[in-house]
Amino acid sequence: MFKQSILRRISLPLIALILVIAACALPTNLTTPTPGSVPTATFPSTAPVATAVPTEVPGVPTATPPPTATFTSTPIPPTATPTLIPVTPTAVSSPAMVTPLSVAVNCRYATATTYVVLGDLMPGHTVPILGTNTARNWWQIQNPDNPSQKCWVGNPVVITSGDIADVPVVPVPTAYVTKVTITSYATTVHGTCGGPNANGWTGNISTNGPVTVTFHWEIWNTGGSMRNATADQNLVFASWGTLTDNPGSYSTDCGKYTVKLIVTVPNNVTAQVNYQVVHP
Repeated sequence: MFKQSILRRISLPLIALILVIAACALPTNLTTPTPGSVPTATFPSTAPVATAVPTEVPGVPTATPPPTATFTSTPIPPTATPTLIPVTPTAVSSPAMVTPLSVAVNCRYATATTYVVLGDLMPGHTVPILGTNTARNWWQIQNPDNPSQKCWVGNPVVITSGDIADVPVVPVPTAYVTKVTITSYATTVHGTCGGPNANGWTGNISTNGPVTVTFHWEIWNTGGSMRNATADQNLVFASWGTLTDNPGSYSTDCGKYTVKLIVTVPNNVTAQVNYQVVHP
């Protein structure tokens, strides 16, 4: 009973205190609603933001928040737009070619029919043009019959194709002596020592085209000394071919001799034969 009486004495004042605190906490700005109207709730325009404040505990170090990572954005420059440059197509030239018009074509040493034929360009064969003359009416090609040579075909008897304007002008060769021979009447003359013992020779000179040839004759003793010589003479070739010269007869004593036919123009060419005069 005593304990219950004490509890009642303690509880009654405590309850009264709680009621007073609760009454003080009630809002005082409440408006008494007018009968028939609905009270309007008033809210603050900006809601307060709660800030967490770390609580310091004695003896316990305050935790330091980790540093905030800072990111720096590097601007990327815009990619330059390439400028398109129009490309002019390069003209491709076609090689100059030549083929016979209908029949086989003579391929000559130079640019005229007075020059020797070196080969033939047959129908159906088309070959590259290597050069032309200043008049551009002859075409230089590789000799179909001898790849180591070049020769010329005339424009009227061939058909050209390709870029003829690009064909270079090349030098036209000039004619020259291609061969010299001597025909002796006798290689052994039977005669009388001390008396006239005649012999004779014919010289043959060949060229590959029109040209003037200068030459002379010489007679040599066996010992190597010159016995006789003629003056320079000329042979005029109107076309390629062979011309002859007969110096006449020549008389000698018994012995051995050498006869020479020497060409000096347009090039140096020499032919020789040996003969002897013996007593019967």
